[in-house]
Amino acid sequence: MSSLKLDKIELRTYNKNKCIYQGVTFVTTSKKQKFVGYKMLLDEETGDRYPVQINVVEERDFNFNKVWLQHLVNSIDGISNQRLRLAFWIIDNLDRENKLVMTQRAISEKSGMSLNTVVKTMKSLQESNNGAPTFLQKINSGAYRVNPDIIYKGSHSSRMGILYDYYETCRENKKSEDTAEKKSEITEIQEQNELQSHDEPTRQPKEPQSHEDYIRIAKSTNRKVGWAYYQAQNKGFDLLDKEKAQEIYDSI
Repeated sequence: MSSLKLDKIELRTYNKNKCIYQGVTFVTTSKKQKFVGYKMLLDEETGDRYPVQINVVEERDFNFNKVWLQHLVNSIDGISNQRLRLAFWIIDNLDRENKLVMTQRAISEKSGMSLNTVVKTMKSLQESNNGAPTFLQKINSGAYRVNPDIIYKGSHSSRMGILYDYYETCRENKKSEDTAEKKSEITEIQEQNELQSHDEPTRQPKEPQSHEDYIRIAKSTNRKVGWAYYQAQNKGFDLLDKEKAQEIYDSI
């Protein structure tokens, strides 16, 4: 389809911006027309000019809580009523950066829910359900962020900035998990080695049973052959003649 030339400005059609997550396409932003003025339309065949209204199509988010229901429903599917109530309490207490800066104990006190319910719900909201986007992200032990692709209060440009921070934290958390997993594997191997070493019986040194055994001990400890003779004699062992004892000592 040909476009209309308006003093070097071309009018073309625009499509809605879409977000693709794990092969599924979701519409997250929309386009809006904005009147900017008039231009003269040139008819190239006749040379006549006609005034036309010019509208610019802009991509915008509006300043209200935007909820992509498909994301939201999939993320919190299976959560009981009590936990669902906490999820919406979190949404109602987010700051401008989509964060909830609060410990779980403080959340329990301010929401009026038990600490056990808060702990279980916060863990559930940080897990992906059937491949859907994760609803909640843990920044640290006292701060959490709701996924801006699910709900956000603010303009489109500010949401894009928060979304960048969200994915940066995702990458940092993944690195931390990988490091912790490697340390856990190393610790497990070390514990297994310690158990094996404890299970092995302690080897006691073998007691000499003859004059020849003492000769071998004398050689290994840099003692003279005469030392072996006296040790064997004290034990009451049969003694070898000196030449034979020396021959054994030299051969070791």
